Amino acid sequence: MSGDLVQRPRFDWQSDLHISAVNTRYDNYLGPAREFNSYSHFGYAGSSWGVIRTLQKTQIIGGVTGYIDRNGDNIYNEEDMFVQGNGVPSLWLGWNNSLRWKQWTLNINCRYTRGHVLLHEYRVLYEVNPERGINNSIQTRYYNPRQIFGGTISNEHVEKAGFFRCDGLQLTYEVLPGYSGGRRFSWQIFAGVQNAFTISRYTGNDPEVRLVAPPADPRYISSQPNPRAPGIDRAGSYWLERAFYAGVRLSVNGRRALVCDSPVSQPE
Repeated sequence: MSGDLVQRPRFDWQSDLHISAVNTRYDNYLGPAREFNSYSHFGYAGSSWGVIRTLQKTQIIGGVTGYIDRNGDNIYNEEDMFVQGNGVPSLWLGWNNSLRWKQWTLNINCRYTRGHVLLHEYRVLYEVNPERGINNSIQTRYYNPRQIFGGTISNEHVEKAGFFRCDGLQLTYEVLPGYSGGRRFSWQIFAGVQNAFTISRYTGNDPEVRLVAPPADPRYISSQPNPRAPGIDRAGSYWLERAFYAGVRLSVNGRRALVCDSPVSQPE
């Protein structure tokens, strides 16, 4: 959907809205169940694509953490796993706006996704009590000091990762055109920022959708991205950069003659 929301001599506002939803289902899968991921157990025949299953943690007497034995066989395995969410969003939304006032123009590009979850691998490996000798432990709002061993996946490590993100902001000032030697000159001065801000309750570095599972260890050729296991936020992920830029654009007789940009980047 797109349209001109406001049209006046000195001010106008153009807006574009894009909405999409995805729902893919496995009817049959002939490969081994554990092929999706060696420890996360993603997907199974009859489920939606991207479903995430883990063991369900519970508190037992004395505050000690245990797992729910769904079938009562005293063995905690794939048969005891619960569906914790889906790595594929149920809703994607893109919203682009262009606002002009006199000689000023502001362009804003935003995205919103909801319905997906991420397996926070940093928490799986390192959110443990630092007194147990883990030098690079992390502590999010889910930190449990009784957790003394890392590496065991449970529902505690699967988080809702919906987010609203402003991918870009750009402000442009157009200098009134001039004439020289029978030619028309036009100047534009602009500045902007990429990855302006993100709003999300996800505790990891980036709540962005992972439609493909990154390699568990990229040092080995045999470790390849897995398109059948979306929703894994690997421990190797890093903060996104926020980039600032500025420039001047010159047009002669309506043809662009010179563009001078001065980008500056810094970690978010």
